[in-house]
Amino acid sequence: MQYANLIAQFALLCHWAQLSEQDLALIMPRPSRSLLTGELLPPLPDLPLLLLLSRYRHWQKLLVLPVAEGRRYLQRAAAGEWTAPADIAQELALLHGWDKIQVLGCMESLGVSPRSFRELYPLVARMQLGQKLGQAPTDLSLLDLLAGLIPDQNTLEQFAANILAAAHA
Repeated sequence: MQYANLIAQFALLCHWAQLSEQDLALIMPRPSRSLLTGELLPPLPDLPLLLLLSRYRHWQKLLVLPVAEGRRYLQRAAAGEWTAPADIAQELALLHGWDKIQVLGCMESLGVSPRSFRELYPLVARMQLGQKLGQAPTDLSLLDLLAGLIPDQNTLEQFAANILAAAHA
C-alpha cells in the first residue's frame, strides 16, 4: 500500500510539472546519477523535488534552443564530456543566448561546473538576476566582494538599485 501511495504521489508530481517521458528519464538515476538531481537514488515526492521540478520547467522556457538540446546538455555534462570550464560555458551560452565570457565569469565566481540541473540552477539564477538588473554577472560578483559576503537575491537587487539611483542622481 505504501508503494502504491508513493507511485501515486510521483504520478501527480509528474502530471503537475507536465513532464515528458524524456524528462522522466532525467529524474531517474540510470546507470549512475540522476541528471536532474545528481543523486544516486530516485527522488522522493517531497517539497524539495517539487521546487526543483518547478525550476526545471521554468528553465526549459528560458532556453533559446529546443528543450531537447537542454536535455542533451544535461546528459553530456553528467557523462563528463566537457572537462574545461570554457567548453561548459560555451555550451551554456549557446543554450541560453548568453555571452560565453559572462557565463565563464559567473561559473568562476560561483565555483560551479554544472553536471546536473541542481548544480546548474544557481548559475541560471545569477545570470537571470544580472539580466534583470542590467548588470553583468561579473559586476554582481564585485558587489558580493564589496558587501563582504554572498547576499541573497533580494539584497543584491536592493544594492544594485541603490547604486544605479546614485549614479543617475
